Amino acid sequence: MPDSMAKANVTQLFLLASSGDPQAQYDLALKHTKGEDGIPLDFEAAANFLQRAARAGHLDASFVLGALFQKGKDVRQDVEKAMDCCRLAAERGHIAAQFNLGYCYETGDGVDSDLDEAATWHKLAADQGDADAKTALDEVTPAKLEAQQRATALYPSMRAKLIAAKTGRKVA
Repeated sequence: MPDSMAKANVTQLFLLASSGDPQAQYDLALKHTKGEDGIPLDFEAAANFLQRAARAGHLDASFVLGALFQKGKDVRQDVEKAMDCCRLAAERGHIAAQFNLGYCYETGDGVDSDLDEAATWHKLAADQGDADAKTALDEVTPAKLEAQQRATALYPSMRAKLIAAKTGRKVA
């Protein structure tokens, strides 16, 4: 595309984004994350445009914003905001967000590990045709669920024993 056309497209994108167009805000944010079409690489500007688009209900913007906050790439890392953004998109049917949320619950990345919750999110994504979610769902086996439930049940008594050992008190 000739430079003059690219500049005209970028100018139009800025005008649309400034007037509140969520798709333009999202597109402009992506250009800021890549530093393309003469738009500087600027993750803070990208996060700003993504937040505006996400507030307007743009699910891809919410998901990408969550990824920026989770990674903390040139923006302040905020795992709680990352999970909120991802959950918002996932609850509204965003397949990649559903898969990602399932992965987070499976691995304990940003949330407490919960294999039941992981299976729920993987199933929602798999039901929409996501092959990776189907594979992940198959890997959240009953044996893994049982092991997590046993560990959760044992945790209070194990914690009490550790505290007793450190303080010299007897376990009740």
